[in-house]
Amino acid sequence: MMLLCGIGTALADNAADTPASGSSAGFPASANGSAARKTAADYFVSAPARVFPTIDSITRLDMIDYFRAGSPKPSRNLMGGNVRILADTPDHLEFSTSLVSRYTIDLLPSSGRPGGVVLMLTRTIQTPAEDSSVTFYTTGWSEIKGMFTVPTLDEWMLPEAKKKHRKEVENAVPFMLAKLEYAPDSQTMTFTNNLDKYIPEEDLGLANSSITKSLSYKWNGKRFVKLK
Repeated sequence: MMLLCGIGTALADNAADTPASGSSAGFPASANGSAARKTAADYFVSAPARVFPTIDSITRLDMIDYFRAGSPKPSRNLMGGNVRILADTPDHLEFSTSLVSRYTIDLLPSSGRPGGVVLMLTRTIQTPAEDSSVTFYTTGWSEIKGMFTVPTLDEWMLPEAKKKHRKEVENAVPFMLAKLEYAPDSQTMTFTNNLDKYIPEEDLGLANSSITKSLSYKWNGKRFVKLK
């Protein structure tokens, strides 16, 4: 989650929703108690090429079939690299696109939105420390702005460090690399810093004593709000 970069790029609408069975707390339910909505895997398959340009829809279907059959066999993307599904539930899909890049799709309950959900797409890369970026979409894969504000270094900095040596910390930590993890049960996403993986040894002591280890945000149905 480099502070020097924005999150995501604008993408066009794709196909409309079709119902699928499954249930999860917080999502709209049909009359028979099952959620009348598509799964994370469904949205992965139907995403336009501009979202996943190196993985065509047929390959995406193969990836899902292999995983659900318990096969470790990878699929090949358009660049010849190995891609595979790592986790698959109705509300969550995780897959790798290389040895250093993986994605997750999470469905966030949101009443009033088409399909009753917002799609959260997270990409984590090894740079060399794990660093995540996140983008939000409608069920038609149009990007939604305003769901989350990337924290500045000031928000990562502990109060005492701001008072005593803000300048030194800013010099020691020119940008943040942080890994995002989403907990569906609590609808909370947490960024955990990876300072020890990329900050020079001579600056690491100051960085670790001045920067909070993690920042958490709670989904309120409309956007992610920082937890105190």
